[in-house]
Amino acid sequence: MIYQFGDASTGFLEKMNPSDLPISPVHEGRSVRRILWLIFLAGFAVILLVFGFWRLRLGGAVRSEVAAIRAKGLPVDWKDLEHWPMTVPDDRNAALVFGKALDMVDDKSRDKIPRLVLPVRDAAITNRDAIAEWVHSNAAAMEIIYGITNAASSRYPVEYTDGPNALLPHLAGIKTFAELFACDALLKADQKDSVGAARDIEASIKLSQSLDAEPILISQLVSIAVLSITTANLERTFARTSLTDEQLLQLSKDFTTAEATNRFWMAMVGERASGNEMLRLLNDDPRAFIIMANKRTTEDEQTDVPPRYYRGYFISLSGFWVRDRDFFLRAMETNIVAFAATPPASLRFTNELDGIETNALRTFHMVSAMLLPAFGKVVLRDADVRAELRTAITAMAVERWRAAHEEKIPDSLTELIPDFLPAVPQDPYDGQPLRFKKLAKGYVVYSIGPNGQDDGGKERIPYSIKVPQEERNRYDITFIVER
Repeated sequence: MIYQFGDASTGFLEKMNPSDLPISPVHEGRSVRRILWLIFLAGFAVILLVFGFWRLRLGGAVRSEVAAIRAKGLPVDWKDLEHWPMTVPDDRNAALVFGKALDMVDDKSRDKIPRLVLPVRDAAITNRDAIAEWVHSNAAAMEIIYGITNAASSRYPVEYTDGPNALLPHLAGIKTFAELFACDALLKADQKDSVGAARDIEASIKLSQSLDAEPILISQLVSIAVLSITTANLERTFARTSLTDEQLLQLSKDFTTAEATNRFWMAMVGERASGNEMLRLLNDDPRAFIIMANKRTTEDEQTDVPPRYYRGYFISLSGFWVRDRDFFLRAMETNIVAFAATPPASLRFTNELDGIETNALRTFHMVSAMLLPAFGKVVLRDADVRAELRTAITAMAVERWRAAHEEKIPDSLTELIPDFLPAVPQDPYDGQPLRFKKLAKGYVVYSIGPNGQDDGGKERIPYSIKVPQEERNRYDITFIVER
């Protein structure tokens, strides 16, 4: 039998539509993957474009911030700090003379003097022999400081370009000298030697003044520590002897100059420059940053040098450090604005300043969190020392009035105006005039202090006395004359 199917099969094929042909599963999978891959590439391109735009904008913002700082004539790096706020030629640099005196301090005194406990005002001196011995062993060094007449013209030889490795050995010596002068003034006042006591107080002011042009926070904290020692020194002196009108007038001028110095504003400007340079180096040259961070006092102790191919450059490319630098510069601008104002205006910034460090941690600005301490506490410390100085200045005016009125004590501070004070100084904590109160023996001039409450001139309780914290916080910043 012969089969003929040519015509039928041809007709069947002619009737079939190409779209009706079955699609291979392999080809279908490839098409889906191709589409997904194209979507991924498009998304990645968009992300890359957005990241690039963000990165360029962030870098531009940092450059603009740095340019604005430079335009104001302020420092932006470690090199700038060596010449800001001023340079002093060696032949006029009093800091070099201070340095010679510091080198002469008896090594035993460096450890023993800070442990000395000086009496409160007119209390008995229980360690007179030890005090006299330590003063005598450092008499030659103290004489050098007595003779300095240009303390304000000082820049200590600090290598700011060493960054966090910069050495500041003079700071410990300055505080030691302040304690030495306090010891000597105590002995002199107890012997009714008003000339010697006044000279010691003036020398202590010189120590603080020598740090006025040091643009870092730690130097200014030491400066106000010296001023606190000095006001306590003056209070003990008043309890034991009377100073002449000429001595009081000169000391009043010295204390007024010290109080008018906006030292923490300058410290914030310097800290901004230092932190900016650190973050710039961390981003632009992370190898150099790590080598600097691990630097020791000698080359033999150098350790932890990063590998030749350091992977930290990827982090730099991501903009992580630039973002941190932008946060730091903006945060420091807030600090500088706060310290440009003086108390009580600056106290309004305390909560904001305290929140900066917390915000830095919360938003992963890790270096900023390390470089930005709780500056709100520094604002309070600034207010404290201003209160101490202003109460001391006012007490000196009271003493001058008292000498002119047969040792009587005025009924109020307004009686001192205008012959002994141009106006009653403001309380740094509330802007009101300082408080004044007569005592059974003498008087007290006081500020209401950080708790913002008038506690009637209550003196701060020494930490050696155990009391509940609530009671310890109830005190005023006082200058008491029990004579």
